[in-house]
Amino acid sequence: MVMPNSIQSTAVNTQSFQAEQKPSEGKLGEKTAQHILTDSKALETASKTDVEANSTLKFKEAKVVQSEGGASVVVRQNSESEQLYVRPKSYRDALLTNLVNSDGVAATNAISENLSTGVNSSPLIKHSLLNPETPIGKLSMLGSHDAGTFAFSRKESGVGSLGSLVPGQFKTQNLNLVQQAEAGATYFDIRVTLSKSSGKHEFFHGPSSAGDAEKHVKDLLQHAVNDSDNIYLLKFDLKKGGSDFLEKVLTEDVNSHLIKKDNDKNIAELKLSDTLHKGKNIGLMLKAPGDDDDFSYKQETHTKWADKNNVKDTVDFLKEFHQESTVSGNKLNIMQTNMPGKGTESVKPLLTRGAEELANTVKDLPPGIISGDYIGLEEGPYGSYMDIINANNDSLINKPKGFMTKI
Repeated sequence: MVMPNSIQSTAVNTQSFQAEQKPSEGKLGEKTAQHILTDSKALETASKTDVEANSTLKFKEAKVVQSEGGASVVVRQNSESEQLYVRPKSYRDALLTNLVNSDGVAATNAISENLSTGVNSSPLIKHSLLNPETPIGKLSMLGSHDAGTFAFSRKESGVGSLGSLVPGQFKTQNLNLVQQAEAGATYFDIRVTLSKSSGKHEFFHGPSSAGDAEKHVKDLLQHAVNDSDNIYLLKFDLKKGGSDFLEKVLTEDVNSHLIKKDNDKNIAELKLSDTLHKGKNIGLMLKAPGDDDDFSYKQETHTKWADKNNVKDTVDFLKEFHQESTVSGNKLNIMQTNMPGKGTESVKPLLTRGAEELANTVKDLPPGIISGDYIGLEEGPYGSYMDIINANNDSLINKPKGFMTKI
């Protein structure tokens, strides 16, 4: 099995530890999974207390979730979706090297798709692994602020827009929509207008617009259709001729995956068992809803932008607005961590300098959607946001008795 570069092992010996839980008989699949971690100095000191590193249980499906701090193995044991979850995250050198069945044959087909390198390997815990009775509003998600502004570049859109000429004042993302999703984003703030000059639907930010919004949103929606393990939430701000945009991008296939309104319930109140597990994994919210069948962004969310161009004022606002007593269970809690540019300074250096303080603040807020700029930027708070999201969602996983998870 070829491991991704970020988690290749240099260890020679292999060591495993037997879990106390014994396999149940009769109702599980025919295969048996054995989880083996590489022997390392970190393992010698951390394994006994940090992770149940080895287990023999029958399974139907096995997947690997890669994160910055290590790797996790999830085994789907039966139709009720009991999960064995092994998470050696507290030490970076504890690496998954193999997953074998009872005959000793590497189960590469089960896990290879999750061991690809780069942004194609989402580091987030899949929503399908969480307790099916979890309301969508309890999920922690990574959100992309002004997701379409990746288009404000000369490479993407030439020099035909103000945002491409002076991207520092307009651009908040580098990756396109699908790449942002592959990097872990499942909430998208998408703003579309009909350009008078091009006659096409473009992404807008302030007075500037650029990019082929129809193509990129179609690509994102198809990605969401193909990723049946996760909930995707898209907020649309449609301006100037954008009213027919959804008709162009919502194919029959996408429509079959849309989360529909359930009486008077908000989208935050709908459970995974009634949405994701029934093939409905895409929720759309409109800033200006057209009819009663649309989810209204304003009514569905608890959110407000600080609009402060310094970290201190931004985190003070987040602490006040998103304190526990203000967050309602029937609304999506969206923490807008983005800051506007300061004078001639662009967003990116401001974000980089404030990365640690932003992450430490969000960590102590009620779980929800962490919305920010430059998804995937290593110098920013992205990695810390991912760890926070994983830690919150980890608590929503059904784990069989006798197994531990250490964050």
